[in-house]
Amino acid sequence: MPNILAIESSCDETAAAVVRSGEEVLSSVVASQIATHQPYGGVVPELASREHLRAVVTVVRQALAEIGYTGWCTAEVSGGGRDVLADIAQRMDRVLLL
Repeated sequence: MPNILAIESSCDETAAAVVRSGEEVLSSVVASQIATHQPYGGVVPELASREHLRAVVTVVRQALAEIGYTGWCTAEVSGGGRDVLADIAQRMDRVLLL
């Protein structure tokens, strides 16, 4: 069964997981933004967007490394905040090509 790389970047955390057949979690890595937003008493969308861009490469690389994966993957963007998610997906495409 295929492995799926899932990237989550909603609200105040960025995460990547590798899942087999949609049921078995092979790896899961989360980068929290709590410290970034705490001084403001809530999530600041512009800061969240920047933090997602900073964290996404690290969490994806770590999630893939945890399963020993060095190949290519593709992604689909869905859900709210699609502009930010699409930007992240495009950047990840470039990073994973390197």
